Amino acid sequence: FTHDDIWKTFLPGSQMGSLVGRLLSTRGNWPPASDQMVGNAFYACAMARLKYYRAPDPLPAADDAAGMCDMWKRIYNTSLGAGAADPQHVALFRQAIEA
Repeated sequence: FTHDDIWKTFLPGSQMGSLVGRLLSTRGNWPPASDQMVGNAFYACAMARLKYYRAPDPLPAADDAAGMCDMWKRIYNTSLGAGAADPQHVALFRQAIEA
């Protein structure tokens, strides 16, 4: 849903024509559209970044594990998602930052 919403409601009216071209070249032709996100890490990362770009909140500092975890929960996972911004997940964000 998120993938298709970005293409339907954000990219067509944006000032990002060159980005659209790059996304299309990264995505390739097969498998179609959102199915690319399963095996195409470059495309999946670009689409995830666009999800955060559309959010009104500024990104937390690169070393702020709690802030990153909180933003992930609010913006990407949402209040309806199964994820949690709890100490266990903050620790996982900290591990990823330090890797």
